[in-house]
Amino acid sequence: MDTKKIDTRSGVTAQNMVKNYETISAWLDKELKDKHCFETFVFYLLHRLVLINLAVEQTEVSMVFEVINDRGVRLRPYEILKGKLLGQIEKIELDNGKYNDLWERKAAEINVFKEDEIDSFFRFYLKAKFAATRREGQRFDGDYHREMFAPDMDKCLGLLRNSAKVKTFLKGDFTYYTNLYIKLRRAYAQDQKEFRATYFNALLDLDAPFLLALSACVQNDPLEDEKIKRLGKEIDRYFSLLQLQSAYDSNEFADSLFRVSEAVRGEPPESYRSAFDTQLKAMIAARRNVQDAAPLSYPAFKQTGINLNTRFKRYFFARIDEFLAENLNLNPKHPITDLVTKTGAKTGFHVEHILSWNDENKKLFDGDEERFEQERNRLGGILLLKGKDNISSNNEAYTKKLKSYANTLHWNETLRADSYKSKLDMNELRARYKLDLRPSDQFGPGELEARHRLLFEITKIIWS
Repeated sequence: MDTKKIDTRSGVTAQNMVKNYETISAWLDKELKDKHCFETFVFYLLHRLVLINLAVEQTEVSMVFEVINDRGVRLRPYEILKGKLLGQIEKIELDNGKYNDLWERKAAEINVFKEDEIDSFFRFYLKAKFAATRREGQRFDGDYHREMFAPDMDKCLGLLRNSAKVKTFLKGDFTYYTNLYIKLRRAYAQDQKEFRATYFNALLDLDAPFLLALSACVQNDPLEDEKIKRLGKEIDRYFSLLQLQSAYDSNEFADSLFRVSEAVRGEPPESYRSAFDTQLKAMIAARRNVQDAAPLSYPAFKQTGINLNTRFKRYFFARIDEFLAENLNLNPKHPITDLVTKTGAKTGFHVEHILSWNDENKKLFDGDEERFEQERNRLGGILLLKGKDNISSNNEAYTKKLKSYANTLHWNETLRADSYKSKLDMNELRARYKLDLRPSDQFGPGELEARHRLLFEITKIIWS
């Protein structure tokens, strides 16, 4: 087959057509083993296959391609977009492979992360650059390739019947922002020291980095890395402080990200905290029904715990443990990925109530079961244990549980007296941050409140 004769503007590359041909040919060679099989297949094919001749007088290749696509097996939006864009470029320029190869290379690099991921790239790109609200962004959730050529969008992009603009777009925005998206995807997929906060976003299933980084960065941005790092940290802080103060609502959060996107679009990193805090304080104030609110306050934090989903609880205590390890010059007991994502009965990590549900512990709360249940579910009353440790200590008295906390997470061990004996690093940590870190030989309402307030103080440090 002469691949040079195939017009790449159709949206399906010559290489893909050859590959498909070879796959079909290999299958036929394998399955049609004898003359009878061959004749049976030919008879079936001739009676089932219908060839339709379309008389096309339209000379615009991209339009013809889209019409045919609508009547056959649908292609992905990015495949149709390729036809609409490359169809405007002179064939002689396409034949040298410059623009087609650029498209195919970037599509392949992005689709490595997930099938048809480049469609997600275009949606994030369009929302980041041209949507001020979530409602405006929703127009790109479907056939974004059509929206890109709508009259209002053409005023911005200018890609309709303009080969010069198409070539500028491919060499400019398309090249830069696909490279940026690939960098973000790698940071999202792997725990990289440079972009660690972006990985934290991934652990929390937050795709906000893609919208906000594409919005904040300008073409060939010299501050690209700093913007990615700062945005990752701000997203983590924003989401975590909303969760920890019972102010998170998924719809309101999604809406607010578009307001942040508009506020940081093309702006320097030092402006990001203000953009996030505007939304953070507004959402906390609305949830608490007050005129104004601080980004973090103990009254809003005081009862948090039972309202949090399990994944975020695991993430929260993973960050607490990492903070302690770093400041005590110790290695983390477990990778943060394991603490957040592993949930198996043996190797997973589970939320453990420090106070078991028994009569002895209920008496500490005057026998008030409702109060007891509410209090023991606060963050000060829970911790993380590995599966088998959780099971073994489930209904024990606190004094027995305390023994099982040895050699678990650093945060669990702070309940034990032996974590403080002759430990200079512990003394320095308490002095440096003025933290009321202390062991607890018994555990009742007072100790639970002290433990909860201590978590609040550490939260202020981590998410400052």
